[in-house]
Amino acid sequence: MKTLFLSYGVGPHQAEVQYAVRCLAVHSPAAPADVLVYTDTPACFSGLPASVIDIPTAQWTVWGGPHNFNHRRKILALDHALQATGQPVLLLDGDTWLRRPLSWLQDRIGPGRGVMHIREGRISAVQSPLYQQLRQLLTSRDGLPSGIPVDAWMWNAGVIGLHPEQQVLLRDVLHLTDLLCQQSSLHVLEQLAFSWVLSQRIQLLESADVVFH
Repeated sequence: MKTLFLSYGVGPHQAEVQYAVRCLAVHSPAAPADVLVYTDTPACFSGLPASVIDIPTAQWTVWGGPHNFNHRRKILALDHALQATGQPVLLLDGDTWLRRPLSWLQDRIGPGRGVMHIREGRISAVQSPLYQQLRQLLTSRDGLPSGIPVDAWMWNAGVIGLHPEQQVLLRDVLHLTDLLCQQSSLHVLEQLAFSWVLSQRIQLLESADVVFH
């Protein structure tokens, strides 16, 4: 299994990824070739026990898509890593750290099954300003229909682990994300798309007992 971190642009997230990679090396040692850092500032991550992959700024711009949606890049980076490695890939946000060794997740990622961080709740039930906006988005008569019911479960996308055979599902995640971006500027649109597509097509398992986010 490959573990993937993303860092594009300059900011505090760079320090988060540095820390996450070092913590991974302490609590769940892996060969540097099995820890991937996709970044447009490779010098910032030199010396880490990881394979630092230079993804040019222009590529991150393309991955942002027509709406320059930040988290759309997660979908395409994960797709790239699955294609490049041919192995299961666990994408971790930079603001994560381990509760237990990542080996605990290996059996949860395979044909027909994958992981996200945690199942947060049904969109129809969680009481927060964000979820209220999601309910409005999904019940609006304006714009293009997403096909997502308002009682769908929302999963947290701070952790996403997929097997190579599930790479094809990322096309649907990307399409749905782009559709949602035509209707909204909420920052969790890719999370909504991942939650709906993956939960409908594979057995989706939590990873919060292993990864804190």
